[in-house]
Amino acid sequence: MRMGISPLPSVTFKSSQATFLKFLSFCMLVVLLGQPSNSFAQRKKWVDPPRPWKASFGLGWPDLYHLELMRDLSKYNALGLGVGAFFPTETTVYQVSLNHQLLFEHSKQFPELPTWHFDQRLTFYFENNGEYEWNYGFLLLTVGRFCYISERVGFNLEGGFSFLVRESKTYVGSQPISYYEDDGDPSMSWFGARVQIFYRF
Repeated sequence: MRMGISPLPSVTFKSSQATFLKFLSFCMLVVLLGQPSNSFAQRKKWVDPPRPWKASFGLGWPDLYHLELMRDLSKYNALGLGVGAFFPTETTVYQVSLNHQLLFEHSKQFPELPTWHFDQRLTFYFENNGEYEWNYGFLLLTVGRFCYISERVGFNLEGGFSFLVRESKTYVGSQPISYYEDDGDPSMSWFGARVQIFYRF
């Protein structure tokens, strides 16, 4: 818990435009490097797996309790969108994330399905306690493993690094206050992890 005096109704700590452009460039590079050297020949052989979509439910940081929908774009790449929230709490907390997965080391039991993945995820995290609103942007670089129960159902265990790329704090209360309490500061996070159960369709 932290006690402090708020000198301004709105404070922006860091600009994210340059970092966001670097992130997009990084993702494009990862996608290109994710293709094998004989990618043209392999892409001709590649066909969508019987179930290219993957719906997941999980718990993690900064993902919170979340739902995520991923789509295999090729044998080596997947793209998805996730939303999450934390409840019950008096503070409104939610997040929206965009995720790219680099897939590798496909399963021996299910050759069409990957076992390991390297994720680049951009997560926008929002928190509002009625007096202040916090907005954070995280860039996560994580490595995970899919554990299959069947071709359709399995678990995902994932962990890695979290980088703060944007942080802002705005006063949204009805009247000014001199002191406030902050029970947590997501900007201190440097580690990201989550566990999911998924269903392929």
